[in-house]
Amino acid sequence: MKYSVLLFALSFLPMLCQAMIRPKYYELQELKIPGDNPAYFCNNNWDHSLDTLQINYLNLVPNPPRAGKNLSIETQIAVNTVVEEGSYVLAEVKYGFVRIVNEKLDLCEQADLLAGIKCPVGPSLITKTIEVPLPWAIPPGTYHVNARVFNANDEQLTCVTASVSFRHFG
Repeated sequence: MKYSVLLFALSFLPMLCQAMIRPKYYELQELKIPGDNPAYFCNNNWDHSLDTLQINYLNLVPNPPRAGKNLSIETQIAVNTVVEEGSYVLAEVKYGFVRIVNEKLDLCEQADLLAGIKCPVGPSLITKTIEVPLPWAIPPGTYHVNARVFNANDEQLTCVTASVSFRHFG
């Protein structure tokens, strides 16, 4: 008798697991940045209704990126505010669980360097494609990236997170 009670209880385990996993899956899908990429909007205490930079899509070719190859990045961003000098990105990169980058980057400097976009940038729709050569010497493994973007007056613009695995063989 006790085995039948145990089997009956265990029969509900798949439904319980599905109920616990499903909300997380759908929550992640809602945070997925549209396009062919591994990127998501941040989900930890970040209110995206306040974002004034909206990433409409982001495509990476190849996806996932490959060490020693060029990475083509195609994106469309709706700018709903004025992005001025002094805007910044808090960038964090972890290799596995080890933090290898934790920097405050000048957003305007990076936008100019990577995409030729000069600050100030007023409300607009920006569509860009850039090529970035990736060095062959990227150690294989999984990298976790988190980029929180702020205006010069510390107002949030957006927050993006991604995990990328580099493999040199296969």
